[in-house]
Amino acid sequence: MLNIERAKAAIMYPPDGLNCLIIGESGVGKTLFAKVMYEYAKFTGRHDKKSPFTTFNCADLYTNPQLLLSHLFEHVKGAFTGADKIYKWESQPPTNNRTNKT
Repeated sequence: MLNIERAKAAIMYPPDGLNCLIIGESGVGKTLFAKVMYEYAKFTGRHDKKSPFTTFNCADLYTNPQLLLSHLFEHVKGAFTGADKIYKWESQPPTNNRTNKT
C-alpha cells in the first residue's frame, strides 16, 4: 500500500506532478501499475482526458541506445539501425526494434 500512496502523491505533487521511474523484474506488473497511475491522474484532473499513454520496453534500449533518443526527440527513417519508419510523438512509439545480429 505504501507504493500506491507514493504514486498518488507523485501524481498530485504541485504544480504538475513528479516523474516516476518504475522498476522491477519482468512480469511483475510495471506497465499495469503505470497505466493505473495514468488513469488516476486523468480521474483527478491532473491530466486531460485525451492525454496519451505511451510505454516502451527498456530492454530494447540495452541493445540499441539510439532508441532512447528517438523516444525523447523523434527520428526519421534510416537514422539508426532499427529506424524503419518516421517516429513522432503524435504516433505510438516503435515496437520490437531489436536488431538481430547474425
